[in-house]
Amino acid sequence: MPLPAGTRPLALAAAVLAAASSGCGAPDTSAAPDLAPADPPNLMTSEYIGGEVGRSGHPGPARAALGFWSDVQYSDFARAYGRLSPSLRQRVSYRLFTKRVGRAVPRFLYRLRIRSVEENDDGVTTVYALVRKARSAQSRPSALAFNLSRIDGRWLLVTDPYNVLGVGPRGRLGA
Repeated sequence: MPLPAGTRPLALAAAVLAAASSGCGAPDTSAAPDLAPADPPNLMTSEYIGGEVGRSGHPGPARAALGFWSDVQYSDFARAYGRLSPSLRQRVSYRLFTKRVGRAVPRFLYRLRIRSVEENDDGVTTVYALVRKARSAQSRPSALAFNLSRIDGRWLLVTDPYNVLGVGPRGRLGA
């Protein structure tokens, strides 16, 4: 039997409240133990970054790589652009950076897990990270490498890990 016209919105609201209170529609965090129930899925929080930085054993380059990733996640393009080396910024204007990175934001909407950090003889430090793009335990993570150099006391990216900036191959661009 159909509900009277004036009671339909109330019935719908009651159904939504019942589903929400029963946990229906809540994000499943069982496959991702590093997510707190209130966190937006896969976005890196300062607490998460701090934990990864601590585990890495190389806080400077690890924080810079994760900071760049987080800045892109939260669309803080000015700050992300500031994490690029001067030579990379010379090759990519801020306008072009925001255009290309803005289109690529969905590729950054996952949490990184730092696997290792390697100091190279040429002054470049490589942060190796894994990103799991599916929430299931069976999904295979993708590997990324961030090449950074310490320039004027700051760790800055010298390459584009996803090659979204269109400045050539993933080779180093220099400091």
